[in-house]
Amino acid sequence: MSLFGSIQSRSALNSRKLRGPSQITLPRTFLPEVKTFQTPVAADFIGVVTSMAMATGDLVVASRNGNALAFLIGDGQGNFVRTEVVQLAGK
Repeated sequence: MSLFGSIQSRSALNSRKLRGPSQITLPRTFLPEVKTFQTPVAADFIGVVTSMAMATGDLVVASRNGNALAFLIGDGQGNFVRTEVVQLAGK
C-alpha cells in the first residue's frame, strides 16, 4: 500500500464508483440557511479573530488596494454587532 492508499481504491474499478450517482449518498449542504452581510472595505482578505477572553466569532477584512482593516465584532450567536475600521499608513 502506498502513502495515499491502494491504487484500487482510487481507480474507476471501485465498486462504489460503478454503482452510479443515484446510489451514492452525499451530505446535505453545509448550512441550509445562510446570512450575508456587507463590509466597509472590499473583502479581498478575510481573517478570523479569536481570543481566549471573548469567543464571539470576530472577523477582520482588508482590501488588496486599500489602506484600512475592518473589524466586525461578533455577538457569539453568528451576528455582527458593530464594525470598527482602522486606517493604516500607506498601501
